Amino acid sequence: MFLKKKPYHSATWGLRLWKFLAWALALLLLAPVLIILLSLFSNLSTDAAEAWQQIHNFLLKDAIKETAILVVGSCFIASLLGIPAAWFVENFDFPGKRLLSIALILPLAIPPFIAAILSSELREKLIPFLIKIRREEGVESFLWWEEHLRYGCLILLFGSVLYPYVFLAGRSAFAGSGIIMGEAGRMLGRSPWRVFSSVQLPLARPALAAGIFLVAMEVINDYGAVKHFGFNTLTVTLFTTWFGMDQIETAKKLASWILISVFFLVALEHWHRGRALRSLHPEGARSFGSPSSIITRIACYLSCLVPISLGLILPLFGLIDWLLKSSSIYDKIDWKEIITASRHTLILALSSTVICIVAALTIIGATRFSKNPILRVVSKFSTVAGYACPGTVIALGVMGFAVALGNRFPSENWIGRFLVPSGFIWLLFAIVTRYFSIASQMVQQGLARQNKSLDQASFSLGKTPTKTFFRINLPLLKASILGGATLVFVDVCKELPLCLLLRPFDFETLSTLTYSKVDQDTIYACAIPSLFLISVSMLGLIIVELNGWRKLSKTK
Repeated sequence: MFLKKKPYHSATWGLRLWKFLAWALALLLLAPVLIILLSLFSNLSTDAAEAWQQIHNFLLKDAIKETAILVVGSCFIASLLGIPAAWFVENFDFPGKRLLSIALILPLAIPPFIAAILSSELREKLIPFLIKIRREEGVESFLWWEEHLRYGCLILLFGSVLYPYVFLAGRSAFAGSGIIMGEAGRMLGRSPWRVFSSVQLPLARPALAAGIFLVAMEVINDYGAVKHFGFNTLTVTLFTTWFGMDQIETAKKLASWILISVFFLVALEHWHRGRALRSLHPEGARSFGSPSSIITRIACYLSCLVPISLGLILPLFGLIDWLLKSSSIYDKIDWKEIITASRHTLILALSSTVICIVAALTIIGATRFSKNPILRVVSKFSTVAGYACPGTVIALGVMGFAVALGNRFPSENWIGRFLVPSGFIWLLFAIVTRYFSIASQMVQQGLARQNKSLDQASFSLGKTPTKTFFRINLPLLKASILGGATLVFVDVCKELPLCLLLRPFDFETLSTLTYSKVDQDTIYACAIPSLFLISVSMLGLIIVELNGWRKLSKTK
C-alpha cells in the first residue's frame, strides 16, 4: 500500500510565512513610488500652485531640453566606446585581452561628479579661445560656443565613465549564438566587418538597448556633475523646487510627471529587449581566433585603450596630480574626517547590501514557487521601479512616507519615537528602495538558469518549497549573490543625491565629503577622499569580474 505524498504546492506554514514576507517587503519597497504617483492626483495649496506655474512657465521647458540633450549625447558616446570594445573582446583572441577586459569595466568606479571636478582645469584652458571668440565675433557667438563646449565636455565625460554598461551588455550579447551566427557568416564568405554589421549587431540590439537604458538612467539621476557644469536638468530642478523654493508639494508633483515619463521608457525598453534576447545562449561558442591582419590587430587595441584612457587613466592621473600638487596642505588635512566618512560609507554600503540581498532572495524566491499572478506582477514592478526612479524622486517618496507614518504614529508612541528622529533609517530605506532592483535582477537571472526539474525532483522526495530553496536553489546562487552584492555595494558607495538629501546631521560619506570640499572651493583637498572611494569601488568591480559574471554564464 502506497502513501500519497503531499503535493509540492500545498500551503505549508513555511511557504505561507514566506509569501507573507514577500508581499510585505515588495509593498514596502513600492511605498515611496506609490506616494509620488498618488501626489499626481492631489490638490496643491495656493503657494504650491503658484510655484508650479512658475516652474512650468520658466524652468520646465529648459530642464527637459537640457536633460534630453545630455541623455541622447551620453548614450551615443557610451555606445561608440562600448560596442566596438565588446565586439573585439568577444570575437578575437589577442595578447592582453584578459587584462583589458577587466580594465574596461573599471570606469564604473569613477563617479561622474568626480570626473566633472577633474575636468575643471581642461575647461579653464578653453577660456583664451572663448575670449578670442568674444572679441572677434561678438557676445552671441561667444555664448553659442560656451554652451556647446559645456554640452560637449559633459557628454564626453558621461559617456567615458558610463560606457561599461553598454560594454557589459554587448559582451554578453556578442558571446554565444552571436559568435555562432558570425561563424556561419564567415563560412559564407563575408568579412568580419560585414558579419558584425549585418548579423551580430542586429542580434545584439535588444541587449544593447538595455545597457543604453542604464546609461540614460544614470544621466537623469546625476546631480553633482550637471550642477558643476551649470545645467538645470530635471534633477537639478527638483533640488531647486525642494530646497531653493521650499515647495515640497510642488516637487512631488514634478517628480510624479518625471516618474511617469521614466516608466514609459522602462516599458519601451522591456518590450524591445524581450523580442530577441532569448535567442542568445552562451554555451558552446568560440571566438574568431587571432586577428588575421595588422589593421584588425590595431583596431582591437584601439577599441580597448581609447575607452580605458578616457574613463580610467585620465581621471586617475588627474587625482594623483592633484594629490601631488596639494603637498602644501598636507598638514591641514583632517584625516579623522576622512576616516569617519569612510566608516560611514562602509556601514551604509554593507547594511544596504545585506538588506537588498535578503529582500531579493525573499521576494524572487517566493515568486518562483508561487502561482499567484498578482505577486508576480508586484515582484516585477518592485524590481524595476526603484532603479528607474531618479534619486531625488525616491527621496521625495521616502519623505512622504515618513510624514505619513509620523501622522499615523505620533512621537508619544514608541514607534513614532523610533522612526521620526532616525534619519539614518530613512536614508537606508531610500538606498535599499533604489538599489534593490540590482540584487533582484541578479538573483532572478541565477534562478532562471536553474532548471525547474531540480525543484520537481526535490518535491517528489517530499521536500517543501522552503527546504528546496535553501538546500538546492540557494547554494547554486552563490555567483549571482556575489555579483549582486558587489554591484550594490559599489553603487551605494558612489551614491550622492540620496545622501545629500536624506543624511542625518553630521553624517558624511566619501561622496558627500568630496562634494562638500568642492563646494567650499578646496578642490585639491577632495583628491584623497576621491581616491579612497574609487579604490573601494574598483576592488569590488574586479571581484565581480573575476568571480561573478564569468561564473554566472556557467551556472546551470
